[in-house]
Amino acid sequence: MNICILSDMVKKEKRMPLIPDDIIELKNISTKFNFYIEKFTDRIIEEKEYISVGCKHYTNQKIDLFLSMQGLKQSQIKSNQNYLVLFDVVECVEQNRAMLNKILKNNCSLLFYDLLSGKHSIKILKSANEEHLLKSTINISKKLKAKLPVFCNSLKKDSIEKFYISKKGYINFRYLTLIEKLV
Repeated sequence: MNICILSDMVKKEKRMPLIPDDIIELKNISTKFNFYIEKFTDRIIEEKEYISVGCKHYTNQKIDLFLSMQGLKQSQIKSNQNYLVLFDVVECVEQNRAMLNKILKNNCSLLFYDLLSGKHSIKILKSANEEHLLKSTINISKKLKAKLPVFCNSLKKDSIEKFYISKKGYINFRYLTLIEKLV
């Protein structure tokens, strides 16, 4: 299972979906997990820390699941891929309209973390204070680490789970109002 942490669409985003310690733990739990990162700068945890725990730079490898904090750049969306976005798909309608259109047209699966446990399931601190950003990153990573095996197992199932907005050409009708708003 190849998992890639994408550079973020939102330039001021400093948090990461997973921290290096949680990547180590996931790799110890299962040798099937391989991690990649897109080159980034100005994050709360430096790129070299991810490389030191065995993450490789993403160039164009086959990836099973892409992770992003806030939305996706158009260039990051490729056909028949799986994407997990943690925040702001609903809140930033204009920014995410083109992203969702491309997701739907390219038969991609889009998981939205907030849908898994309800609105604002992870309380985040948006302060510029580095201590708050690090605490927020650690909190997000711990929760995502616990859910990641569930997400990865659901990628291969044909059913559409409650936390999917779209899955390989299927639209989750629970979120039809959201999709109509965004598209």
